[in-house]
Amino acid sequence: MRHFTIFAFVLCSLGSFLSPPSYSQTPANPPATSAPQPTPVQAPAPAPEPNVALEAAAKSVAFDERKYVDPTYSNLAHLYWSLGLLDVNDAKLIDNFVAITDCEVFQTYINNDLEWREIRESTRDFLRENYRIFPTNFKITIPLYLLRYDVDGEFFEVDQEGSEILAARKIETIYNMETSTCGRGGDLAGYPQNLILHLNRPFSLPYIPVEKELARLFLDETAVKTNAARASSMMRSTRRENSVRTAYLELMFHVHSYKESVNTAGGMKAVVYAQIDFIRVYADKEKEKVLFERNMFDVDNRGRLKRLNAISKEDLMLPEGPIFGETDGVTKE
Repeated sequence: MRHFTIFAFVLCSLGSFLSPPSYSQTPANPPATSAPQPTPVQAPAPAPEPNVALEAAAKSVAFDERKYVDPTYSNLAHLYWSLGLLDVNDAKLIDNFVAITDCEVFQTYINNDLEWREIRESTRDFLRENYRIFPTNFKITIPLYLLRYDVDGEFFEVDQEGSEILAARKIETIYNMETSTCGRGGDLAGYPQNLILHLNRPFSLPYIPVEKELARLFLDETAVKTNAARASSMMRSTRRENSVRTAYLELMFHVHSYKESVNTAGGMKAVVYAQIDFIRVYADKEKEKVLFERNMFDVDNRGRLKRLNAISKEDLMLPEGPIFGETDGVTKE
């Protein structure tokens, strides 16, 4: 019973980070084959016609969004081990890891000294062997407030007063807001509940390009929601609650390294260095209707204010889509 419990815990902790290897089998004694027979000479096949689309796709950087996970407390606990923050010989850190990732096992065996010693050692071995494959890629979703639609330029301006996405160097996550974890109050020692991202390049999203037909559908749906909200409210609502057009920005990012942990009004947060890999703007909170997306690995988006496919607006040339790089020397903390 004891060994079964430990084995089950390790499997549970592995989760989706491990997958069984696939093996090809070759017979130990392959059957004898007859001597090779000469083959008739054939005319060479004509060279295939070049496929421009395939060649362009082969040159682009492959992107797999399946490896980006939510920054749950359990996933962040794995991240801190992957970044080398924690000491595997610290029993308290091992115990807290179990409390975060498998509360049932923790509550069942923490007071059983014999069982818990073996669980602790199994967890320590698990961390030593697998920390390199723990997740370092995450995704978060934040509200994006849009202003009026520019019909000629075919884009929505982003309300920077509400969205604050202009030359941003720092983004805070508030994914985990629990006041206790597995019966223990606040953050568990060594494991901040949320992150503060220090971006390797300032990120701006002054507007999002949207085709007219897609914009029309979004505006119609937004109008219906706004009217319904006004009808159901007896109180005066703020502009952002009832009038502004709300979209949802999903950021997929990679964490490079750890800087420090800081105590904030929202609890302890880990300050990490990160880069944004992919962005997607949705029309709905359920993230089913895509308005715009961009792979930030695309070479057309790397470089400082690349002027390709620019849009002219009041004699100001704006690069298409989001911007990576310096913006008039202004940074936003």
